[in-house]
Amino acid sequence: MMKAAEERGAFFYPFTGAGHPKSEGLVVAPPLNSTDEEIDFLIEALSSALPALG
Repeated sequence: MMKAAEERGAFFYPFTGAGHPKSEGLVVAPPLNSTDEEIDFLIEALSSALPALG
């Protein structure tokens, strides 16, 4: 997912949770001052990256 999103210009941080069972995911943390256009870009990058996975 991270590679597919990066190919679309969006970068995420990997996350490995603690506890049992351990979880993995992506941290999506846009700045609080993000514009609507930036949030739309993020949504589009994620939406188009998902089908590219499989």
